[in-house]
Amino acid sequence: MDCSEAAITRVSSGAFPWRRSLNPGVIWLRKYKQLMMRFPKYSIRSLLILMACLAIMFSMWARARSFHKLASQNQFAAIDNGYKAAAIQRPVPPNWNSNGQTLTVAIASAPVQMDQNAIRMAAPFWKASIYHAKLRDIYLNAARYPWMPLPPLPPPPANDPLPSTELAATIWWNNKILPYVIENPSLMILHPSVMRADPKNYELKHRLLTEEQYSILQSQMYFHRGLATDDRQIAKR
Repeated sequence: MDCSEAAITRVSSGAFPWRRSLNPGVIWLRKYKQLMMRFPKYSIRSLLILMACLAIMFSMWARARSFHKLASQNQFAAIDNGYKAAAIQRPVPPNWNSNGQTLTVAIASAPVQMDQNAIRMAAPFWKASIYHAKLRDIYLNAARYPWMPLPPLPPPPANDPLPSTELAATIWWNNKILPYVIENPSLMILHPSVMRADPKNYELKHRLLTEEQYSILQSQMYFHRGLATDDRQIAKR
């Protein structure tokens, strides 16, 4: 259909008397032309570029979401392995509730077992906790910048034998494990993020862990320390 201005003018001006009855159609053609002029015209090339940009944005979103999920899994594993190690080196004192103190205070005031046997039993869990914490930090940074390449991942912890003497084992623990324990103090106490003492894990709890994961960690922490259901109820008072 010829929708040019000249054709519309010829019809509306009566150049073709037998088409005067089409005046309503001419009005419609004018409105249609004005409406079409409002919309931008895209070429095939522009549409292809737009589709490519949308595909890249979606892939970056999916990549960031995947990295965030991996960070969450490694945060869970880091906390869980830390609780296993802490249960060995800082066990619940016997008859902890006999003097009326809370379980949190009883554990926080209990001495850390630094004999060679305790260090040997806890070392694999500490190594696993540190390893998963490193992976968590890498994946968190990758989720923040999904367009950047993923840096090399650290190797899994080696099962190296500990020093043979108790003094050497203590020195090894102070050099390898103590800085991590200082950075994550909530591992040595009752809850996975007693937040006044451990703001970092408090923030990571809200960023990476669901309520279900947090509840499972609490249950695991009680289980590793050999606490019964009654003890859990007492601890919450």
